[in-house]
Amino acid sequence: MRITLLGRANRIGTSLDAVSTARDLASVVVPDFADHVAVDLAEHVTDGAQPPAGHDGSGMSLLRVAALSAQSPPYSLPGRSPAARSQTHRA
Repeated sequence: MRITLLGRANRIGTSLDAVSTARDLASVVVPDFADHVAVDLAEHVTDGAQPPAGHDGSGMSLLRVAALSAQSPPYSLPGRSPAARSQTHRA
């Protein structure tokens, strides 16, 4: 199983696009390594921007860019949890 996982992992990071890489990561680990995976990225990463100089990460907005589950239906998150809030999209 480890060899198979390592063989599939070679497709992670073949793109410079952070969102594509996050989705590749999710597809590699489910279902053989993990039952569920969620990848959240800082919003400025998805915009292609740099964080402000001296930014300490406090108040950073996260966006869920990939989520995959081996279960059907997928897992649910408590409505007010940070993970659930990260899934809300801004217009």
